[in-house]
Amino acid sequence: DIEPLDHLEVPELTFSTYEIESLSLIPLLFQTGYLTIKDFRQDQFGEVYTLSYPNYEVKNAFLTYLLSAYAYNEMEVALSESHLRRLLYALDTHDLPQFFEVLAVFFASIEYDLHLDYEKYYQTIFYLFFLLIGVRIAAEVKTNRGRIDAVVELRNHIFLFEFKLNGSAQTALQQIKSHEYAQKYAHKGKPIT
Repeated sequence: DIEPLDHLEVPELTFSTYEIESLSLIPLLFQTGYLTIKDFRQDQFGEVYTLSYPNYEVKNAFLTYLLSAYAYNEMEVALSESHLRRLLYALDTHDLPQFFEVLAVFFASIEYDLHLDYEKYYQTIFYLFFLLIGVRIAAEVKTNRGRIDAVVELRNHIFLFEFKLNGSAQTALQQIKSHEYAQKYAHKGKPIT
């Protein structure tokens, strides 16, 4: 789960774990410069550091490398700026057939032997796409009735996404409606899809 990397709180002990036989991800990202210390505080349990990406360029490079690890060469074509812009434009103009058509290009570029039979796998790729195009996205958003898989918020619209790996679109839509996920965003005064 890469979402916490934007604001990750870790104890001091995190920085002393550098065993070559069992490298821990967070210290490795810190040592390679993908994460940096953004804040520090002392509490009753010791020192706590807040880590995050040093800047937008490093974050974008990290996410691009991570995303390309899912699909190798074909992903470079799918991740071209024109495809990313088409994805954003389709969503911004509420052209959902175009949005899903462009999204299908991304998923089709992932080689079959890299596919994992987990809903979270596809949700993570979806999340990475939106981070790369600079759109506000939240994953696993808790409500009083459940958890929304993804929420994309644009200037004038909010989109709720529910993923079903081996289920139907109808099942996903029914869950969004029966759990009243849109209710959490009703106060924003934006249309919700």
